[in-house]
Amino acid sequence: MELISDFALEQHAGPYESWGLSSRLLRNGVATDVLLPGYVLEAQYRHSRGFLFLTSWDCPFEEALDIVTTAADLKILGRKRIGAPYASYWLESHEVLNERQVLLQSKGSPEFRVTVFPRLILEARDNPGENFKLAFGNGTPIPLLWRLHALRQRFAGG
Repeated sequence: MELISDFALEQHAGPYESWGLSSRLLRNGVATDVLLPGYVLEAQYRHSRGFLFLTSWDCPFEEALDIVTTAADLKILGRKRIGAPYASYWLESHEVLNERQVLLQSKGSPEFRVTVFPRLILEARDNPGENFKLAFGNGTPIPLLWRLHALRQRFAGG
């Protein structure tokens, strides 16, 4: 997996409230047919089967991170989201773990491990050294898990 800079997201004009819920993906400055969620391209990676994109919404109090994987022809293969209203997720760092995985970190948040193939998998752990667990465990969506984590941190004094 390789960090790249070939892509960008289209810029939106007018008031924030009037922007759509997606942005056109540009490759080397040329518009593609691909629409990605969000307004900020936080990171982009090339891997042996395509690309991984991390996007955010530029919304300070309700920030979320969208994770999208595509084939080499930019066909979207999978999408996940971290964050929810009143439980923002601010990406602080990301690093390649191997050809299939990236680690996402944010202060005061669980660490997330993204696996891009054979399918998009999102796993989380509260502390380094712990085992990762599926972030969609028992069908619970990430926004609910994130709210539960935020409540647990608040009542634990964290």
